[in-house]
Amino acid sequence: NVFMETGTDMGESVASVSCWFAEFDPDFGEISELTVTGARSYSPWSKAIQYPIFKNARESRYKVHSVDVMKECYENANKLFESNPNVCLYRASSDQFIRDWVEKVNSSDELRKNKYFFYLDAHWYKYWPLRDEIKEILKLDQFIIGIDDTMVPGKSDPRFPHGDFGYELNKGTP
Repeated sequence: NVFMETGTDMGESVASVSCWFAEFDPDFGEISELTVTGARSYSPWSKAIQYPIFKNARESRYKVHSVDVMKECYENANKLFESNPNVCLYRASSDQFIRDWVEKVNSSDELRKNKYFFYLDAHWYKYWPLRDEIKEILKLDQFIIGIDDTMVPGKSDPRFPHGDFGYELNKGTP
């Protein structure tokens, strides 16, 4: 019931999951319209991203949390999702954010009851915090981890692996 994402970027994942949660729980909010900004995902076959605009959003047991270190990504997403208090956006380093989040969850009986899906971005630049993020998440009792971009089509090259993750993880080698 809690979606945790690292790497908000253009907010495509937040938009999709928010629409799903709105179908599960009327308290999450009713989608009054979908807006298009012209933003597109990175795949060549993608359509413009549709962002939900909510009305009647109340406190829901379903929550979307997304963190990005980039100021522009955080600010743009904050504007796009301001109509829903169940969508929480943060500007921080993802590894520190997850460390703090896990500590908060483990110190709260109420938060420990949630089921967490962590959607981790494999990242594109020099800093790859996946190991630190996963190390922290493993301290929780119940969770699922999905990793985005472990092999980036058109970007990953088996001759030049992207650090300790990326192509090598996709091939199943440590």
